[in-house]
This record gives sequence, C-alpha cells and structure tokens, in this order.
Amino acid sequence: GEAGELRAELDAALSRVDKLTIEMERLRGELSEAWVQARVAGEQRDTEYQQLRRRVSEQGARLRAATDAQAAAERTADELRVAAER
Repeated sequence: GEAGELRAELDAALSRVDKLTIEMERLRGELSEAWVQARVAGEQRDTEYQQLRRRVSEQGARLRAATDAQAAAERTADELRVAAER
C-alpha cells in the first residue's frame, strides 16, 4: 500500500522532472536563438547608423559648399552692381 503510493509519487515526480528538463532545454534553445537574433539586429543597426552618419556628414559638406558658393555669388553680384552704378 504505502510503498506502492510512494513508488507512484516517485514515478510522477521523475516524469515531471523529465518534462521540465525537456522544457528547460527547449527554452535554452529559444534563448540562444534570441541572443543570436539580437546580436545580428544590433550589428545591422550599427551598420545602418554608420551609413546614416556618413550620409549626414556628406550632406553637411555639400550644404557648406553650397552656402559658400551662394555667399561668393552674392559678393560678386554686389561688386557688379557697384561697378554698374559707377
């Protein structure tokens, strides 16, 4: 009687341990996969960030060049206007 009940409880506990062990291994696999995906996403983010930084830098240089060209053109126009008035 009692030994049979204890054996049944032991078998049930061992069965739960087996199921939980399998579940734990599955979750470890999912966690490992999630870490890989997070690392890849981080690398992609870093690559995109560097590309955007480069583009912003290039556009800033173009803007400065255009602003300088505009200022030079305005000076030339002012000089021509003064010369034409004389």
